[in-house]
Amino acid sequence: KLGILPSEATTLISKFNQHPILIHAGSGTGIARIPQQIVPHFLDHCHKHQGYAQILERTNCPNLPNPQPQPLQQAIKQKFDPHHIFPAYPF
Repeated sequence: KLGILPSEATTLISKFNQHPILIHAGSGTGIARIPQQIVPHFLDHCHKHQGYAQILERTNCPNLPNPQPQPLQQAIKQKFDPHHIFPAYPF
């Protein structure tokens, strides 16, 4: 999931043109499917151009840190999921 200034959308698509990227022209929000080798470059590019990128799904990316839940998130999860039905990773 990503968001970038609409004026920077073509730059992003041009730089990573061999990977499927879909960006809404009006808002600059979109999605991309990129291999793990270029994830750091993709994240860096988005941040340098006043945007953001968030990893929604990943498969075996050892170079990226695993996000840890914050105390507030843990308290909310414990309150609403005391039997641990939902996944343990941060939401």
